[in-house]
Amino acid sequence: MPTLDQLKHSLISAIRGAREELRELDPLAGFALATDDEVTTLYHVACSKAWVEENHKQYKEIGDIFVEWQESADDELFRVISKALREKKENTPTGNFAKARNARFNMLVKALADCRQAGLFDADTLLCVGSTDPGEHMEDLDKKAAYRLNAKPVADRYAKSRCWK
Repeated sequence: MPTLDQLKHSLISAIRGAREELRELDPLAGFALATDDEVTTLYHVACSKAWVEENHKQYKEIGDIFVEWQESADDELFRVISKALREKKENTPTGNFAKARNARFNMLVKALADCRQAGLFDADTLLCVGSTDPGEHMEDLDKKAAYRLNAKPVADRYAKSRCWK
């Protein structure tokens, strides 16, 4: 079973591949890694600025709500990582669930942060990592990730759209 560091490197490769496939959508308004509250699944979604502009009138916050985004690249590499995340959870010793879940989530954030730092995304592209149906703890992790991954004005806008502020 791969370590979290090995998974992070695989995820960076998957994000790079997805980003390259999504070049036709440039400029991107957002890119997200979506998971569940146990961090045992993984997929990615994106939205272009043109798509946000087109849909903004009907849904003001659409550019900040990743579960509404409809674009993605080939998901095969993300499925492999998703399977590994599930196996990691299944092999977590009883009593270590919360710590192991948080470590898996933080690995997702670190991979996306490394991609931001490498210049894969424009400074104003919203990057987020979150659960598709978050409980309170996952919302807290999502909020912290938003401020780690984005400039403060972008993270503030995202937080406002999520009613965190």
